[in-house]
Amino acid sequence: MKQITIPPQVTFNKDTIEYILNNIDLLDVSEDNQVNINFSQNTWMNAEMTTFISNIIRTLQFGGYTVQASDISDTLSNFLSKNGFLKSFGLGDKTPDIYSTTIPFIELESKQTKTIDTYLNNQVFPMMDRQITTSQNEIIKSAIFELTHNVLEHSKSHYFCMCGQFFPNKKLLAFSIADYGESIPYHIYKKSSLMFNSDYEFINWATMEGTSTKSKIGGLGLYDIKNTIKTLGDFKILSGYGLVEYNYGCEPHMEELRSKFHGTMINLNYNLDRISNLQPDDTDDLLIF
Repeated sequence: MKQITIPPQVTFNKDTIEYILNNIDLLDVSEDNQVNINFSQNTWMNAEMTTFISNIIRTLQFGGYTVQASDISDTLSNFLSKNGFLKSFGLGDKTPDIYSTTIPFIELESKQTKTIDTYLNNQVFPMMDRQITTSQNEIIKSAIFELTHNVLEHSKSHYFCMCGQFFPNKKLLAFSIADYGESIPYHIYKKSSLMFNSDYEFINWATMEGTSTKSKIGGLGLYDIKNTIKTLGDFKILSGYGLVEYNYGCEPHMEELRSKFHGTMINLNYNLDRISNLQPDDTDDLLIF
């Protein structure tokens, strides 16, 4: 049986992502189609990164592997039980989240649009309702809603997953969505025949004005979301071989990976204090979809 070891810390950064993806590239299904994902070294996993792990598991399964997991610590098991990840993959039951800070992991078929809307309205958005005003809340709600539906429309993926976490003490909200479909670079190339030297250039192009509206090729609304989040947090996109980060007050940070991520993962991190501190006139400059 082949083994993939999950590193001690699983956060949205190049080293972690590339390490796991590189280990997958070393597998050879012709020799052994049994893969064990070993969590023995892992001591921390960001909640939104369960969508990344889900993509890894599904990619392996789509490639003909039988996947199992082992050595999940009690602490990690408790966390993955609360957000529903273990239950989704038949690894355990879902346990209650008594602090109501977890945005549950969910994996759905793309055609389940009513279930998607219910999930957003009942599981994601109430986390914010307790912290900021209704008008300020619409800034985040509109971005997440539009992003979710547009990713499904353009990725050509039959399945996708979402997850997140609310940090009440830090006033932070993290949310991620990942699909198993076409990458952004491939989608743009197929539709436009644009040529760039790296996948991150395709991704960055999709976030520019005039290239990511619904009537254009990019079609993900990424420019609007990038502009909205510029003063509210950070926005990260992993797709194909590209990794791009748009952080508050910084120039885009773009990197090319050695191994491919099969699909697209988009991570949003909102600082709710920044939204709370916005003056009424400030929200006029933020795009509401």
